[in-house]
Amino acid sequence: MIVLLHECSPRMLAIEKASHVIPWTPATLCSCFQENYHVYGWYSENEPQQLQGFYIAHQVGDEFTLMNIAVHPASQGQGIGRALMLHLIALARRYRASIWLEVRVSNSSAQQLYASLQFTKVGQRSNYYPLDEGREDAIVMCRAADD
Repeated sequence: MIVLLHECSPRMLAIEKASHVIPWTPATLCSCFQENYHVYGWYSENEPQQLQGFYIAHQVGDEFTLMNIAVHPASQGQGIGRALMLHLIALARRYRASIWLEVRVSNSSAQQLYASLQFTKVGQRSNYYPLDEGREDAIVMCRAADD
């Protein structure tokens, strides 16, 4: 079940930390609860109090940017990421908006998910993502607005 999140929570911060190579800081994550941001979370029907994943999208006019998406590692591989992305696509459709995102070049599973949802590669950003040592390129992808 996907619901609108109204505030940053300890569970959201834990998912962020467990899911990303270099996680966002709590301040950055919690700063997204403001105008023009859409923050939605996935709760299992079996555990309705336990957040399993979330996405953050920023809307400017007829464009959405997927700022962050995370699924707790214990819940990955169950279709939660796909469900969250389908929710974002449905939201963008209501606004007749395109969706933009960046994905690590090393994250082939995310790239495959996005491609299966009709995102296309439109560019690459050099040295975009920090690593423990060095930086990693990002692939820029877009899903055009549905008519």
